[in-house]
Amino acid sequence: VGQNPQAGSKVKEGHIVTINLNKERSTVSAKTIPNLSGKTVDDARYSLEAYGYSVGSVTTEFDDLPEGIIISQSPAANTEAEEGTKVNLVVSKGKDNAPITMVNLVGMDASTAASEISRLGLKLGDSVYEESDTYETNKVIHQSVTAGDPVEKGTTVVLTISTGLKPKEPEIKSVAFEISYDAAQNEMFFLSVVVSDATGVTTPIKQRESYKIDGSEVISVSGQGQGTIQIIFDNDVVQQLNVNFDTGEVY
Repeated sequence: VGQNPQAGSKVKEGHIVTINLNKERSTVSAKTIPNLSGKTVDDARYSLEAYGYSVGSVTTEFDDLPEGIIISQSPAANTEAEEGTKVNLVVSKGKDNAPITMVNLVGMDASTAASEISRLGLKLGDSVYEESDTYETNKVIHQSVTAGDPVEKGTTVVLTISTGLKPKEPEIKSVAFEISYDAAQNEMFFLSVVVSDATGVTTPIKQRESYKIDGSEVISVSGQGQGTIQIIFDNDVVQQLNVNFDTGEVY
């Protein structure tokens, strides 16, 4: 920062020139806590002692940082502190690879289930969508990892999401009733039974040879909802009945 003699002065050869140098100042004040994040405990201890501080308590917790690396400190970096202050450290134990128990996601909303998967440290795969017999739209109806099973963190879980309830197929039911042959014009005749119901028209018995002497018979027909039953001897309708397949009534 200075010299003697001054620049431009005339001096004899061999004259001694005195130079004054400026000592470089540290960028970190001796009263400021250094940043220890990312260091090992041994490196942190060395840094702290260089500034007149020391290591306080050391606790550990699981983290994505490698085992033994400092996650955080207290007091924080760049905090002014008196000489001798102890700095507490939190050190990584590495990733937590212990298996967890899978929770039941079935019946949850898709968004709620996704949040739960994230909370557990799992990954959500591409969801599958299909109709359900039980669950309404946007509800989880299946999960790829069964509830209660152990599973490692980072495992991908695929959810099957309901697109809505399946339309219920009308139930086919049977009813039985008795046919009297009294109206037959001939001793031998051809019997037909025609059923009209919610599904259309069917002919469960068609031109079947029958005998008046038998008197009657009980037959059973199947269908859905409400409709009619026609009894035909030869080509004549001799009786028409109303039928309710849901209740089993024939009248």
